[in-house]
Amino acid sequence: YGKEINIKVIPGIELSTEHNGESVHVLGYFPNEIPQAIKDFSREQHKFRRERIYNMAKNMETLYRFKINYERLMKPIGTITRAHLIREIALSNPEYEKETIFKNYLREGCPGYISSTKLQTADGVKFLKENGAIVVIAHPVLLKKNDVLELINAIVDGLEAIYSKNKAMNEKLF
Repeated sequence: YGKEINIKVIPGIELSTEHNGESVHVLGYFPNEIPQAIKDFSREQHKFRRERIYNMAKNMETLYRFKINYERLMKPIGTITRAHLIREIALSNPEYEKETIFKNYLREGCPGYISSTKLQTADGVKFLKENGAIVVIAHPVLLKKNDVLELINAIVDGLEAIYSKNKAMNEKLF
């Protein structure tokens, strides 16, 4: 479609990685085309994430007796996230608000939570670079335990400068 409307499309991927015990999202941009290894990895992640959410829904049903409409939950074609599960629980159990569901039942450390796959940041960056990606740290303003400049100097090519949760001062820091 990009060619039709005369816009260069640069395909990319966002990896959830971990560095120093903190989630670090890493973006990989592919200036030409997406390598097969990246496509294969994406398919496996897509499958894993759907299974993870299904299993977390089963946990919510078993542990907390939440009603779950699995047909509605699993209907999206793309990646299904905790946000989809939270929305489904809120729709099927209107006495619960989304924020309460996340905070009390679906955040890391809760009994029904299932961890997503977490690559170490260095491994994720290595995988992306081996496949020709330009590697960028996503939404660095969310990082609390890691020195962003250290990450940039050590392992990545750049930094996502504009992010919806940034404040004006965040975009001027780097």
